[in-house]
Amino acid sequence: MREAGVVARRLGADPVPETRAQAEALIAAFRPELHADQRTRQVARMVLSQPSPSLAAAPAQHLLFQAAVDLMPRWAQALHGRHLSLPATPIVRGGAMAMARTLQWAFAPARRLPPAD
Repeated sequence: MREAGVVARRLGADPVPETRAQAEALIAAFRPELHADQRTRQVARMVLSQPSPSLAAAPAQHLLFQAAVDLMPRWAQALHGRHLSLPATPIVRGGAMAMARTLQWAFAPARRLPPAD
């Protein structure tokens, strides 16, 4: 969080939490001011309905968008009217974990090719 805090401060953010506890306290303080309206719904629709760069990538993109919704705190899901159905939750979580592990494996240092001469 501290590295992100450096960037946030350089971009003019204030206050900038440096720990998870500080971030949770800051969100709790801002929470009464948060609301979803036509603009936020429009942005969410735009982000979550982006066309996939290819037909082959569409299932992975859809899975990642669903995983992003699942990562939102329950109060934020309720605020935005977005949630996963109970049967979909373990499928999305398992799929996202499998994708993460595959990427971790693919980008492991031992798999990197030496630079070309």
